[in-house]
Amino acid sequence: MLVLGVMPLRAAMGPPQPDWDVDREVVAAQPFFRYVVHDAVAALGGAEHVARLCRDWAGAADGGVGHLPETWSGGSLCHGWSATPSRDLPLYTLGAGRRHPASPGPGRAAPG
Repeated sequence: MLVLGVMPLRAAMGPPQPDWDVDREVVAAQPFFRYVVHDAVAALGGAEHVARLCRDWAGAADGGVGHLPETWSGGSLCHGWSATPSRDLPLYTLGAGRRHPASPGPGRAAPG
């Protein structure tokens, strides 16, 4: 037997309107999504800017929390998806993403 319930009000009204000026204000991506921002910056030729963008995580270290939070405020206090600097600093700053192994196993890297 199919029972239809009442549609939740939020679903009926749609998503809420942004509470910022969408024409003039930029919303910072949360830590768990920043890898997408960094990949886009690098894809547009700005890989040299990724190290500066990773400095946003310094606030967590400076605040004495010593972890990689899921969001800039609130959320999980230790979240694997928030480890963006751990991936992006070697990838874009050291150039690890521009190299591929010259042969299987340990050895030397060939120019990418």
